[in-house]
Amino acid sequence: MGRCQPPPPTFVAEFRLDATPRQRAVVQRRLRAGAQVYNRCLQVGLERLAAMRADPRHEEARRLPAGRERGDAFAELRREHGVREYDLQAVGSAVRGCYLGEQIGAHEAQTVATRAFRAVEEYAYGKRGRPRFRATRRGLDSVEGKSSDSAVRYGTRVIDGEERPVLCWGRSLAMPLRVEPGNQVQLWAAIHVAGGGLRYARLVRRRVKGRDYLYAQLVIQGRPCPRHQVGTGLVGADLGPSTIAVVSDS
Repeated sequence: MGRCQPPPPTFVAEFRLDATPRQRAVVQRRLRAGAQVYNRCLQVGLERLAAMRADPRHEEARRLPAGRERGDAFAELRREHGVREYDLQAVGSAVRGCYLGEQIGAHEAQTVATRAFRAVEEYAYGKRGRPRFRATRRGLDSVEGKSSDSAVRYGTRVIDGEERPVLCWGRSLAMPLRVEPGNQVQLWAAIHVAGGGLRYARLVRRRVKGRDYLYAQLVIQGRPCPRHQVGTGLVGADLGPSTIAVVSDS
C-alpha cells in the first residue's frame, strides 16, 4: 500500500469589502437564510444520531475490541441511519426546495451542511458538548463556496471605468475588495490567484465596536508570504527576562 500524500499547503488572504448599504442588506438576508439551513441540518443530524444510539446494534458495536470489525460495524450504522456528511448535504440541498433556494446556492448549502455535520460528529465523539442552533435573527457569520466557480467566488468587474477585484455572491451581488497599497500579503495573494492557485472564497462578517464589517477571505494553494528575509551565518543570542542580546559578524 502506498503512503497517503499530505494535502498541499494553503494560506488565507483577507480583504475588506467596500459594500453599499443595499449590498449589506442583501448579505444580511442571505446569512439569515444560511442559519435556517444550518439549523435544519443540525436538527436532522442530532435526531439521526439519537436514533443510531438507540439501535441495539450500537451497544453491540461499542463492546467490540478496537479494530476493523468495530469500525465496519459503526460505518454500517452510520450508513443505515444517515449520519454521514453526504447524507446531511442531501438534507441541505432538499431545504433549498422552498424560498431559501432563492437566497442560498447549492454549493453554499452543502458547505453549511458540512459545518453542521462536523458539529454533530464532534458531539458524537465527545470532543464537545451538544451543539447549539444559530439565531436566525443574527444569521451565520460566514459562508463559503466549494470551488473557485461557486456562487461565492472571486472575480473582477469594471466599476467607475476601472477594473477592480470583487467578491461575487450569485449574479447580482458584487462587492469590491479594498486593496491596501504596499500590503505584501495581498500582493502575494494576487500573484498566486493570477497563477490559478485560488481554491475557493469565503465571505466573513465581523463585528467591531458594535458595527458589522464584511471581509473576503481567499483560500489559496501555496505557501504564505514570508514575513522576514531568512539569512545565513552564525548568530549568538542571549535571552534574558526583559531583554534579548543578539550578536553576529554582519
